[in-house]
Amino acid sequence: MHTDESWLAALSREMISTGNAAATEPFFDLLYRTPHAVRLFFHAMQGLFIASGGFSLGAVRTLSLLSASICLYLFYRIAKNYRLPGLPSVILLSVDMQFIYSAHMARQEIIILLLMLAGIYLVSAAKSTSFKNGIISGIPIALSFFIHPYGALAALPPGLMIITGLIQGKHKVQELAGYAAVTAAAAAAVVSVSLLMNLNFISEYPIYGSSEGVSDALSVKLLGFDDFYRKLFLRISGTYYIPEIRPLFISGAAAFATGLFCRNLRKSSLYLEALTGLVVVNAGIMLIGKYSPVSVLFAVPFLVLLIGGALNCLKGIYLKAAAGIIIAVFAVNSITGIAKDIRNERESYSDFCKTLAAATEQGEAVLGGLQLSFVLPDSQLFDWRNLEHLDDAGMDISAYIEKNRIRYIFMTDEIDYIYASRPVWNIMYGNPSGWYPKLQDFISANCVLIRELKSPGYAERLVHRRNGSGSFRIYEVKHNYFISRE
Repeated sequence: MHTDESWLAALSREMISTGNAAATEPFFDLLYRTPHAVRLFFHAMQGLFIASGGFSLGAVRTLSLLSASICLYLFYRIAKNYRLPGLPSVILLSVDMQFIYSAHMARQEIIILLLMLAGIYLVSAAKSTSFKNGIISGIPIALSFFIHPYGALAALPPGLMIITGLIQGKHKVQELAGYAAVTAAAAAAVVSVSLLMNLNFISEYPIYGSSEGVSDALSVKLLGFDDFYRKLFLRISGTYYIPEIRPLFISGAAAFATGLFCRNLRKSSLYLEALTGLVVVNAGIMLIGKYSPVSVLFAVPFLVLLIGGALNCLKGIYLKAAAGIIIAVFAVNSITGIAKDIRNERESYSDFCKTLAAATEQGEAVLGGLQLSFVLPDSQLFDWRNLEHLDDAGMDISAYIEKNRIRYIFMTDEIDYIYASRPVWNIMYGNPSGWYPKLQDFISANCVLIRELKSPGYAERLVHRRNGSGSFRIYEVKHNYFISRE
């Protein structure tokens, strides 16, 4: 479980429970958040699954699994439109490790992929090139703008398909105008609704991306692009699990090379549109500049299409043999990766939830990390990130604990490591030098250690420290502390 999943789910639950689409994260009371419409449709969908399945990791991941299933159907139809063997193409995508990983993570990327594939399918399957058809093709993309900023990235491949088709005489200007109109209207709607939620949206929203490179100069983003892929290939990460993606990219490179020698592939619309899709997706990732490891998912279908096109250069038994080999390589890569992860996993999330829930009383205020969100669903959680902003709020640790009536303070070995390693991991919980020593002083003077729990899987978010000897230390604020303050 990645804390992004509990973060997003907790916000969805807050919107449901308050009936307020402009609600912000309840666990951030000092870390300033601005309401916006960029994820509104995502939270609405996730809210339905929480309402029906309860506030649990399984409930919110079901949305991703369902989206991935629809992705496979759409990809099958796209492959058939390109005269590729549909079933082998779908199998190839379904056994890709990056696709499997995204299908099991309660984030927005797999839904954005679904809507991008829907846009591509509608463009490729269109029987007319009218303004109306352009609008229809743009509707899934318009929805993606209400799910994640990556919706802008998803808009590029279908739009470029229409533009290249326009050059080739297969599409008309009216269709491009319809597509542009509906996507522009959606972008304007996102901004308008966000302004209704917060009049300072335009000035405040970019602040959140500044720490992740979104506001960097284009030259800086360009310099970071090769490092992005270097880390993906070497599986270097902070908190995200990175699957083994080299078999997919090596196969995609071989397919591209095949197109240079196979005239049928080189002259096909598939080759041009898969390559341009791959280029614009990567250009979009670079322009956004966030370089999130999960964003590589958007390149996967275009690589699989290229591979399928290269296989089509073969005939008969050679086609079947080559397809079988590539599918087997992908499947073995995924199976061995999953098997290794299972062997290394020393703690299940369900056991983690049960153990920690039994160590505290439900309904009490807790200071800790977002990995506790599903564990203590009925407690009021305050995240460590708030502590960096105590000075701005004119408060100290004691005043913060007293204001929120925090009874339990969770500490981890990872927090100790982050403080000792500062500023390397300041991006995790802010700069700890201003609050960590003061929190330790408060704990020493006013708390008692009630439980220390080994948690190799969830006390550590950093990938290189997971499944080690991490543990939670649970402190209870002494009862007489609050009495003395009254």
